[in-house]
Amino acid sequence: MQEILNAATLGSIYLLFALGMALAWGTIGILNFAHGATFVFSVLVAYMMTRDGSLPLPVILVVAMAAGAALSVATQLLVFQQIVDRSKNQRSTELRIIIGGIGVSAILIAFAQRVTASSPFGFNTSYSASQIRIAGVHLSTTALIILIAALGIGVGLTRW
Repeated sequence: MQEILNAATLGSIYLLFALGMALAWGTIGILNFAHGATFVFSVLVAYMMTRDGSLPLPVILVVAMAAGAALSVATQLLVFQQIVDRSKNQRSTELRIIIGGIGVSAILIAFAQRVTASSPFGFNTSYSASQIRIAGVHLSTTALIILIAALGIGVGLTRW
């Protein structure tokens, strides 16, 4: 039962990332390789906030999401829209956007590596994960949040 729960949690993480990619692809019609790096940037903002202060987790999440959204809008306006405006045909546009996305991704990842010295890091927040034990199965509160988010978003999308 524990392995099924672990698989469901990992599958939920994949679902959330896939939905983000589908949203990006559906918006601009082309695969955006900067999507993951934008997520990394949002996490980096959250990390920097926890490193420099002790705000509650909901505030940190809202600020990190706003930073990711602002970066996404800036990338769209400053990179992708410029490519679309200057391209001569659809094939050229697609290739240039893919290359532009890889370039944006490389810049963001290099920035994150510079700030963190490429070292793993943890968050110092008011949130502390705890373990729930139900019928011999361990469930962390973090896994519970992931499962609820994936279920809520997944079910919400099927109703549209």
